[in-house]
Amino acid sequence: MVEKEDTFDIVLLSFIKWYENVQKNFNEESKKIFVTCGNWDLKIMLPDQCKLSGIPVPGFMMQWLNLKNVFMESTGYYPKSLNDMCQQLGLGFIGRAHSGIDDCRNNLEIMRALRLKSSMPNTKSL
Repeated sequence: MVEKEDTFDIVLLSFIKWYENVQKNFNEESKKIFVTCGNWDLKIMLPDQCKLSGIPVPGFMMQWLNLKNVFMESTGYYPKSLNDMCQQLGLGFIGRAHSGIDDCRNNLEIMRALRLKSSMPNTKSL
């Protein structure tokens, strides 16, 4: 636990308020989804932490896009990690592994690279 910082439930509630406010900038038909590198964060970690904290998992966080699966669909190769995807695409890894902001930047660069190669599936099922 990080001392002198808000607890998980307070941070999650703050995030939910922020997310709901951001949604006001989109029309109802807009498609939005969380992107992860693997399923662990939203399939395992978030539900376990919510249970421990005695709060429900927000409904909008129960669906996500696993970038490893998209990578597999696009390239025929299932990556071991975020760094592996960067290497396979000839991208330099940005920052430190498992740094939240750096992982987001790397996910974005991978999605851009797949899209530029026209190999990122354009899903309509979200």
